[in-house]
Amino acid sequence: MESFQTDRWVGLASGIAFVLLVLIVDGLLILGIGQAGISLVGFVLGLLIIASLLLLSLLGYWLYGLMRSSFHVDRNALVINWGAVTQVVPMESVTGVLSGDQAQRITRFRGALWPGLRAGYGAIEGIGPTLFFATGPLRGQVILTTPTLAYALSPADPTTFIQVVRQRLDMGPSQTVDHASRQPALLTWNFWTDRMGLALLVSALIVLTLLFGYISLRYPSLADLQPLHFDAIGQPDRYGTRAQVFTLPFIGLLALIANGGLGFLLYQRQRPASYLLWSGALGVQLLVWVATLGILTS
Repeated sequence: MESFQTDRWVGLASGIAFVLLVLIVDGLLILGIGQAGISLVGFVLGLLIIASLLLLSLLGYWLYGLMRSSFHVDRNALVINWGAVTQVVPMESVTGVLSGDQAQRITRFRGALWPGLRAGYGAIEGIGPTLFFATGPLRGQVILTTPTLAYALSPADPTTFIQVVRQRLDMGPSQTVDHASRQPALLTWNFWTDRMGLALLVSALIVLTLLFGYISLRYPSLADLQPLHFDAIGQPDRYGTRAQVFTLPFIGLLALIANGGLGFLLYQRQRPASYLLWSGALGVQLLVWVATLGILTS
């Protein structure tokens, strides 16, 4: 089996530059939160920081894939290693190999795209659905076609790669190899296509987020000593600092974490139980909203 590395340095440099840029922006957002304090502006800045953490996770995943990218060819299979993803393409299913400058254009793409990296799913005009494991523009890629899917690759030495693949195709396979696609288990969960489960958890998260935002909006105008409980005739019988108003949404957050986590543990074996737990998490958020409005509008 012959191995080919990718020309990954431009992509790594670009990805690291993006990471540093996000970290610089995060630093500015943290300074902004320090100046805004607990307010609607501070809340929005906090949301942006949370979103940036998700972006950093994606950037890290894509950089890991780029750092561990290589292609391996023998007469039986092409093996694509890309981080935690491995694609095994039987050579007997390969119908053609051509350089990217023979292709027309990319008509659709979804995935990671920055200078030195194109990794994801898309389509090439005249070729069809394509998986991209590339570190350069289309004209520098090598495209392997099969009856159902094409693979756009960027070996550091594309000319030699094409020669080796064609030689192995001419030799013919010595044994049958099944197509295989291995990726992190998290990405293969049935949950990601479960509309009901997604709707319940996303709804609970949105309701909770809006509650934090509402309290942040009202916070600057709240009295330092805030009534937190009322008796049967509507008179306050317990007071606390205005910061204690956040106790209620934090209870909602704990309920979402607990019910959400337990629901995930039960999901594969007891999906109805997961729905029940996630519905309960949504119900808790609605109850917390009612309680908060009762405190802040009385």
